[in-house]
Amino acid sequence: MKYFLYIGRFLYRIRVWLVLLPILSVIYMIWKTRNMERTYEAHATVYTGVVSGYDMGETLDQGIDWNTKNGTIINMMDLIRSEATLRRVSMRLFARCLIHGDPNNDNIYLNAATYRWIVERTPKYVRDLVVKEDEDKTVENFFANVQPNNKDHLYGLFMWEASKYFGVKDLKTINISRLESSDMLKIEYTNNDPGITYQTILILIKEFSDQYQQLRFGETNDAIAYFTKELADAKLKLNSAEDELTNYNLEKKVINYTDETKEVASLTKAFEMQYQDVAMAYAKAKATVESLEQRINFNVNNMRQNTIFLSKLKKVSELQTEITNIEAFGQKSDANIEKTAQLKRQLREDENAILALKDTLNENKYSQEGIVRKQFVDEWLEQSLELAKSEAQKRVMDQWKNELDQKYVFYAPIGSTIKSKEREIDFTERTYLSLQNGLNAAILRLRQLQMTTNTLKVTNEPSYPISPLPHQRKMTVTLTGICTILFVLLYFLILELIDRTLRDRIRAERITNGRVLGAIPGDTRRYRQFNTQAKELAIRFLAKAIVPYFKEKRPVVINLISMNAHEGKHLIAEMLRSYWQANGIRVKICSYHTDYNPHSDRYVLSQHFSDFCDACDFDLILVIHQPLIRESVPSALLQEAHMNVVIVKAHATWKNIDQEALESLQTQSGETPTFIVLNQTSRIVTEDFTGMLPPYTPFRQWMYRLSQLGLTGDTVNPDSEEANDTSTEES
Repeated sequence: MKYFLYIGRFLYRIRVWLVLLPILSVIYMIWKTRNMERTYEAHATVYTGVVSGYDMGETLDQGIDWNTKNGTIINMMDLIRSEATLRRVSMRLFARCLIHGDPNNDNIYLNAATYRWIVERTPKYVRDLVVKEDEDKTVENFFANVQPNNKDHLYGLFMWEASKYFGVKDLKTINISRLESSDMLKIEYTNNDPGITYQTILILIKEFSDQYQQLRFGETNDAIAYFTKELADAKLKLNSAEDELTNYNLEKKVINYTDETKEVASLTKAFEMQYQDVAMAYAKAKATVESLEQRINFNVNNMRQNTIFLSKLKKVSELQTEITNIEAFGQKSDANIEKTAQLKRQLREDENAILALKDTLNENKYSQEGIVRKQFVDEWLEQSLELAKSEAQKRVMDQWKNELDQKYVFYAPIGSTIKSKEREIDFTERTYLSLQNGLNAAILRLRQLQMTTNTLKVTNEPSYPISPLPHQRKMTVTLTGICTILFVLLYFLILELIDRTLRDRIRAERITNGRVLGAIPGDTRRYRQFNTQAKELAIRFLAKAIVPYFKEKRPVVINLISMNAHEGKHLIAEMLRSYWQANGIRVKICSYHTDYNPHSDRYVLSQHFSDFCDACDFDLILVIHQPLIRESVPSALLQEAHMNVVIVKAHATWKNIDQEALESLQTQSGETPTFIVLNQTSRIVTEDFTGMLPPYTPFRQWMYRLSQLGLTGDTVNPDSEEANDTSTEES
């Protein structure tokens, strides 16, 4: 229950902020939205025919491609949202507004105020581009004169955020949605001008239809044109390749390349066998002649010696020519000098060899080796004739071999060329057939597009809006008030959680981890005539809370301690003494101001109160110690007392040093109980200990009963004899 009361008191404490700030914010929002624009909505529905329309692919048993159909619908929606389409909508809407606007009267195109607003912001050079009664020409002029820079009005019309009706920011708010999984597209647009809202939807539908047809037919027509051109080129290449093959066969006089090459191969096989026989006969005759020439080498040696002599003489001439070239035309380098010397040495060697050959020829002229036998000469002549015949046959066979080789040389490139041309013809023919199939598919696609595009119709024409949509002013004001209340609650809740001001019993016990025994109210202006009575009631209930801790030994000692000075220890002690003395109890106040010196050894080293305070004739002693921030209290005095009471102001901030001092005090006190008393609390905090404080008006009684959650209980009048009985016996 205490947490419910705590929450209630928390709300009651911030009641002014919780009421005042939301009221002020609501008033401000009401004033801010006093001229809130009314909005108008126009919508249309477009039938695409993509899903349920006739499809030639289905007729050709190709099946239904749902991915393609859904993709087509998505492409349509993206095309409507594209900046290219919205830019054309912006330009045409701007042109239509300038052409049909009236500065004095509203019409179905736009309101007069909107027209004046547009004209005021349109430069003269833009207004000069407008062609009255010709919207298409005006749009062409706009696009022809637009300049891509931030200073051009026509370019910025679509890009600037200040373009209230024609900018991309406003046009992007057009909502395009598909009605479930059907062919229908719903287009919705909201704006503060009914005419512009209506015209924007009309222009968007027209531009979308034009863009869609241009896009779809443009792709297919380009494909058809491409295939047609490529097909014509492939046809020309095919005809050219076939004609080139025919001309090549005529040029090479080839009728049937395969049969002719087979015949040449057959002739070559027969010729090879005959050529081998002739070659063997030639080799045999040549070997026999060479053998006989070794026996009859008289004239042969002379001939050979003469041949060598001529060869050497020719070599000498060549060396002399080379030496002369180097010496006459060569550069004077070390390499040329060395080469010249080498050539001269070789020249001298060849000259010496020629001299040696001449001597040998003269020596063999009359030797016995020159005598030739008659039978060897006859055989040599026969073999020479046979060799001559073999040489003649071999020359003929070599000529034939050369002719056959020429045939191979002739037919080999012809074969590869013919194969290459046949491959080229085959490739060109297959390319031609592939292009023909592509052209047929493109033509079929064109027919399909013509059928689907014709189904693109507006089934629900947009209507000119005459009634504005319900505005959100009430909702805005309500949300402002609610958000302000939540902000105030959140702010003070955070403040409540992090604030270390003691203030009341629950906060004090939560922050200090101690126990609060009582609370003394502070003075209030509202109930100033009841301040003394309220304090007396608080003291009476504080004394009642202290009495159970009295023990048999006398006198009863109560330590009054504070963390800081001016916490109200002396005032509370005087009030307690007055209360108890009125009830016949002898009370003595022992204060560090008048009765003892807290810095003396008598106090610091004391083990009993009697060491520094004479209280033999008193029943109760209230010992007021110096603030703990100045000096500590001896542990013996804390443990000897019946109770230790820490006086703290309710509005004081509980610091870390205060917490450490309290924990140290509790440790020093041992088994002696230590309590906290809050001073200068609010009346509502004091009532947690005393009950309802005066005055006891009916309204305050009802509020008190409500604060205690006594929703259905009886009202008790505190002014009755039982409630106001302050007699000594009751105490």
